[in-house]
Amino acid sequence: MYHSALVVHKSEQAFGSYTIKQLPSDDVFVTRRLSGATRLPLHTTVGAFTVSGSIDTVSLEATVAVNISGINLGLFYGRPSSGFRVDIELEIFKGSVEVELDAFDEVWLHIRPAGNSSKHTAEGSTTHLANLPSLACAPWV
Repeated sequence: MYHSALVVHKSEQAFGSYTIKQLPSDDVFVTRRLSGATRLPLHTTVGAFTVSGSIDTVSLEATVAVNISGINLGLFYGRPSSGFRVDIELEIFKGSVEVELDAFDEVWLHIRPAGNSSKHTAEGSTTHLANLPSLACAPWV
């Protein structure tokens, strides 16, 4: 399966003269539409990476859009509690982006370059994205 997330507008100025303009990612991948009472928004920028989306606090399913240097790689769906990982093989970055839900109901973003092939991120990074709302309960006696 092939997927392309770069959307451009081509216009002809005159015969043999063209303009190519990249359309904003928000026009193509609209993560802001994924909202509701049970959805917790996620957004962070780490170096050349921007990850935004949301996680459903009931089903624990997440939807995120991944951008590298302004290029939107698409929308991705998964469960951070059972391994939600996007492996990337581009010239500007080779490695993975992973969204993790830990045992403490914290959502984390891990950016892991493969070897020294990354031009934008020399080391991996881990960033806290959100805390899921916890249930209010009486402490154990």
